[in-house]
Amino acid sequence: MLPLGIAIPILILCVTGCGSGGSGRVLPCGSASPGSFQVLNLETLVAGMPGEILLAYRSGLRGMQAGDTLRLELPTAWYTRHSCPSTENLTRYQSRAPDQANYFGVLDGGAANRFSYSTVVDRRLDGRPSRFKSILEIHLEEGELAAGEEITLLIRGWNDGQDFKVPEAGGSGWIHGEFVPGSVAFSSAQIEPARLSVQAGPPAELFVALPSVGQIGERLTLKMRLLDKYYNPCPVWDDAVTFEVPEHVEGIPVQMSPDDLNSFEGGLITLDFRIAAPGSYKVRAYTAGLETAESNPVYISAGTVEERLFWGDLHAHSEVSKDGMGEEPFRYARDVSLLDFFALTDHHTNEDGPFARSTLLPAGDWEAIQQDVSDYYEPGAFVTLLAYENSAASPSGHQNVYFPTAVGPLLPGGQLDETWQAVRFDGASVIQHHPGIIWHDRELPEFLSRLYALFVEGSWVYWGAYAGVPRPALEVYSLHGQSEYYNPLDSLSYENCGLGLPREGRLQNCKTGISKRGPHYARNAWARGLRLGAVAGSDDHRAQPGRAGAGLTAVWAGSLTREDIFAAINDRRTYATTGDRIILDFRINGAPMGSETTIKGFPKITVGVVGTAEVDSLQIMRYQLGTGPWEVLLDVRGQPREFNISVEDTSFSSDTLYYVRLQQTNETHGRPVRAWSSPIWVRPAS
Repeated sequence: MLPLGIAIPILILCVTGCGSGGSGRVLPCGSASPGSFQVLNLETLVAGMPGEILLAYRSGLRGMQAGDTLRLELPTAWYTRHSCPSTENLTRYQSRAPDQANYFGVLDGGAANRFSYSTVVDRRLDGRPSRFKSILEIHLEEGELAAGEEITLLIRGWNDGQDFKVPEAGGSGWIHGEFVPGSVAFSSAQIEPARLSVQAGPPAELFVALPSVGQIGERLTLKMRLLDKYYNPCPVWDDAVTFEVPEHVEGIPVQMSPDDLNSFEGGLITLDFRIAAPGSYKVRAYTAGLETAESNPVYISAGTVEERLFWGDLHAHSEVSKDGMGEEPFRYARDVSLLDFFALTDHHTNEDGPFARSTLLPAGDWEAIQQDVSDYYEPGAFVTLLAYENSAASPSGHQNVYFPTAVGPLLPGGQLDETWQAVRFDGASVIQHHPGIIWHDRELPEFLSRLYALFVEGSWVYWGAYAGVPRPALEVYSLHGQSEYYNPLDSLSYENCGLGLPREGRLQNCKTGISKRGPHYARNAWARGLRLGAVAGSDDHRAQPGRAGAGLTAVWAGSLTREDIFAAINDRRTYATTGDRIILDFRINGAPMGSETTIKGFPKITVGVVGTAEVDSLQIMRYQLGTGPWEVLLDVRGQPREFNISVEDTSFSSDTLYYVRLQQTNETHGRPVRAWSSPIWVRPAS
């Protein structure tokens, strides 16, 4: 044992040379403190506006010697725009021309000449692959930086026209770094990271949400947000809000001042109210400079409500996915999109290609997702579902796996039968999405891209291959487009949508997906006899689930709990919309959508609608199982926002399924507003 007088100096030396790297990692003894980052111009980082990052690096105890390297990684949104028309516009940072886009380099006069630069693309600092990531490297070629000396780095965002832009969404996050000594005597270590906060732009939209169903006299809650043009929440209210409140609605003030509005934390306004008479109601709100906002309808029952209508997004991604970006999707779903339930479906692997199934997300990422599912769950207020996406090739296609609890295994993926065998004993459910899509390489002519996709990039679904695998639902709509039936000319086809969400004007031809001709769509699955409900999800990749026009699932359930929401999805008590919260009630002889029912006589079909605008068309579709074809049983045009219809199918004679498709006269952010019910399967009594 060392004498005490010798042991103490050695201990002091190790404490001085070791410590935390700022991200929970302990630096090895023998490393000098690697220094820290600081963003110098946070106040100028406004979403979608001209901007650049000024980043200070303060050297650590060892300073920086010739041969040393700084490696840094920005949030993904600073590398790419995950939007229409290009969903994978990975920009390569350069250090040759400071006046050009995507520049990074040292600004400090003569010191700048002592550095060289390089970029490692498609990698993160932790070594994991990522479709959009890059590591920026700054090498000191000569001279040194003293301990505690600072240099300033200039980093420009992507270029869209004349100005360098701050990312529209997903730009906030952490700037991580690593110090790589040129000397083998010292170890690499993580640099203390810096928080990068992108501010919302000017207010562009007022969003008001009400519960969809209630009963006379009960306490209900209005929620309201102010959003910029990129769907980021504005935390501060500068102008008063005036409400237009219908008769019988009690508790909502005529006007709220900025002081009243800013007394609510984070800019989310919540107002309790009651309604004293049955019927449907909407609330309008106005603030200076913006269009009047109209809430979704709330239907008030004269009697006790047995089932309520809840809204959620079952398909969205964050920076955990190899092709995602942005933080805190659960918070966005709850506090910005004002959803009732949400499932984050990040990719279960960050590898592409045929060997993806063998490489899962790191355990830490999956544990963090499970923790968020647990932490954000609040029965009666906000329901979270644990889920992930398994992106398999054809004929299985892309599947989301949903668990009934906040804990579940992240399992190797593969074709659908393999996935199901792996998860079935955990009570999980599997839902397919964009089942008819093939991926289009924008560098190839379309006919070559179609041919190429058949052999390499197909992810379409062949329903006959796994007809025996239990699946409760099918995603009929997402930002990719509609999956109801093959129609490449439809304004919501894959060809005309992509992952972009234009705010106004006609849809752009994004060419991120092409509709594959053949039996790959919802109607084909239903015609084969598969009992699948209709759901929708955004498939958002910017941690903005539930944003307008991106796809929502409506669930009829007894209560807002995880158990009831999960059971209602499995029971097909669901319908899909392009994002508007349309109230749709579809029944046959009293049996609700999603049911299998046996009847005597003819089916008596009833449909009740409370829309967000006038209805352009409502069709009741029917398909006689085993014979077909698809037929329009009833086609109703030019209806008001609220109406009821009924019809009797006097041609009914054998097993038949029915579903409702609806289109309103309005558009939401450039996309027509539609809804699709889950089918009802009807069998004649023997």
